[in-house]
Amino acid sequence: MCVLILRIISSLLMTKSKATSASIAESTNTPWFGVTLCLLGIIIGYSAAQFTGDAKPANTVPTQVVDEPKAPVVGDFAKVDKDSDWIAGDVDAPVSVIVWTDYECPFCSRHHPTMQALIDNNPDDVNWVYRHYPLSFHPNAQKAGEAAECAGEQGGNDAFWEFSDRLFTRGVERASYETYAQEIGLNVKEFTTCIDSGKYADEVAKDMADGSKAGVTGTPGSVMVNNKTGDAKLISGAQPVAAFEAALQELL
Repeated sequence: MCVLILRIISSLLMTKSKATSASIAESTNTPWFGVTLCLLGIIIGYSAAQFTGDAKPANTVPTQVVDEPKAPVVGDFAKVDKDSDWIAGDVDAPVSVIVWTDYECPFCSRHHPTMQALIDNNPDDVNWVYRHYPLSFHPNAQKAGEAAECAGEQGGNDAFWEFSDRLFTRGVERASYETYAQEIGLNVKEFTTCIDSGKYADEVAKDMADGSKAGVTGTPGSVMVNNKTGDAKLISGAQPVAAFEAALQELL
């Protein structure tokens, strides 16, 4: 661009030196003289703009520092207690997967058989601990949790899990609870009295608060923990059984 400008200026100067005063006066009165000056001004202005201090280096490539993803931090939570927790599988297994769940959550229903497959595939290594996490926008979840506790109170660990299986596979409507209780051999009258009393409302709420402290923000939320070392991993959502088995191998 600079070469072009210099050539134009040089050409004009040579023309000026050869022209007589009369010819110069005549050329300034022609339309082409004004056009030439206009074009020259545009070229000079454009060239100056390209070399101002605001111009960025052509080879400057912006860089962005991306932090590596960090593993979720597991907060404090109640340790597994084989005398008070609802546990499926070997209560003395070295690793437990504690699942905070909601009986009305469709993802939890999907997750339920995944956990069963995990303990079936690894019977000596892991057990499954149930804790409640009823979400506020699921109107039946809180009462379903209380009903499961009432079933466990009367029929023990097996009754708790049998009742829970029915809630996940057949529905959580209140009208169905007595049917489920009768099917698993409970005293229906005592069972109904337990539910209507709200006896276990605080227990369900305590589980939910415990899950929140552990880092659970939705259901299902799982913490896999080595019961001897205390090492733990937070696993969010309805992950495939392979994800839990990989975490299990890391904790063993």
